[in-house]
Amino acid sequence: MNRWGLALFFVIVLVVSVAGAVIRSPTATDPFFPQVNSSPRPLNSPAATPSPLQPAKIAQSPKVDAERLFSHIRALNFERYRERDRSRTREYLLQTLTRLGWQPQLQQFEGGSNVVAQRAGTDPERGNNSGHSSL
Repeated sequence: MNRWGLALFFVIVLVVSVAGAVIRSPTATDPFFPQVNSSPRPLNSPAATPSPLQPAKIAQSPKVDAERLFSHIRALNFERYRERDRSRTREYLLQTLTRLGWQPQLQQFEGGSNVVAQRAGTDPERGNNSGHSSL
């Protein structure tokens, strides 16, 4: 393609792009794209003044023992490509969860297993705590 052909191509693309933008732009009579009055509100209007919010009541977060958390991270900080390494991880999770009062179980599936743990709650009306991890 010579220079004039390439220039003509870009002019056609530009015209089609501009025409498409003009056709798609909303108009005042367009029922699908009504224009919104975007005039700014005065600062003293009720909509501009936020109403005071009541602080949400949040339950006390449990304290996190950073050293204990990092000890678990250090214990699991290794590659788990081989079955031997994944087995080591499962054993660590099973032993740790049991020591912490949970009742862990393995759920086998094709290609691996999940560690599922339950712990009896202190309020019989609320049921059990449970969690799981896929390994």
